[in-house]
Amino acid sequence: MKCKYFLGIVFLCLVAANAFAARYYVKTTGNDSNSGESWDAALKTIVKATEKVKPGDEVWVAEGTYAESKTVVNSEDVALYGGFAGTESQLSQRNISAHPTIIAGEDTRRCVKNSGVLGGFHITRGKSRYGGGIYNNEKGTVTNCTVYNNTAWESYGPDPHNDRCGGIYNWGTVTNCTVYNNTATYGGGIYNDSSGTVTNCTVYNNRAESSGGGIRNYYGTVTNCISWKNTLGDICGGGSEKYSCFGEADGKNGNIRGNPLFVNTSGDLSTWDFRLQNGSPCVDTGSVDDAPKTDIVGNPRPGADGKVCMGAYESPDEYEPQSPLPVLGPLYVSKSGNDANNGLTWETAF
Repeated sequence: MKCKYFLGIVFLCLVAANAFAARYYVKTTGNDSNSGESWDAALKTIVKATEKVKPGDEVWVAEGTYAESKTVVNSEDVALYGGFAGTESQLSQRNISAHPTIIAGEDTRRCVKNSGVLGGFHITRGKSRYGGGIYNNEKGTVTNCTVYNNTAWESYGPDPHNDRCGGIYNWGTVTNCTVYNNTATYGGGIYNDSSGTVTNCTVYNNRAESSGGGIRNYYGTVTNCISWKNTLGDICGGGSEKYSCFGEADGKNGNIRGNPLFVNTSGDLSTWDFRLQNGSPCVDTGSVDDAPKTDIVGNPRPGADGKVCMGAYESPDEYEPQSPLPVLGPLYVSKSGNDANNGLTWETAF
């Protein structure tokens, strides 16, 4: 009887804690002396909001660039969301494409250390010994984020993690993210450690000085991803890869090799578009069972056709895939090439 009484008290405490979970709001026009409890009384910095929160709380951040004074630390059981106009009352009302929320490390510090939920942010110009953009621990979830132009800088100390991963150093879960133009010694885009899972992400044009320019998959799991045109390997390591498109794919476990045919990856980075063109071999070739319920911009997965695409973006139902490249043989890249080519010969080089 005493045991049942004790369990009842615990249950009521948990319910009460959830009922009083708080939400804090942040705007570039806010003030850190405000309460942060509404858009009209918004805080100015994300750091201030994360210092006020308790487990179960949320932080909503309006569009704009936030060059914080130090690394943003998002604690366990806290949800930190970007992509708001600054008027919304429901999470479903936000539009992360229309209202980019940018955390900038100013090339001097890591942008975010995450143990909770981090969703809907642009992460750029972070710099750290490991995880220049984001360090995501075992309890952390990173979703619907755009991670670019981050660096893991060289150091000479005894830390075994030195220079690993410019973009995301991951022990937890990373889903529906685009990761591009990041640099490190190992794992330029993502360093996916042993407990890490990376699902439906697009990883492009990242650079490593040693190995794993795209994803250094150190015994983690990579599913439904596209990793393409990364320096020193698209995906390497001893982990598991399935239903993904990358240069080293051997044709097993649903993995393919072929130009993903992104809408645009030329010119200024702000114009890059990682949606898939009709005919991309990544259209409708992902695993339905492993896919999240939506893509990076909220389109449903699977679509009305019951299929799922590889990468961060779902494609229109009428799109059809072309055949991927043969498994064996090199891919050719030339300054005079064209990304619309198949890359099988010097004459048809990328």
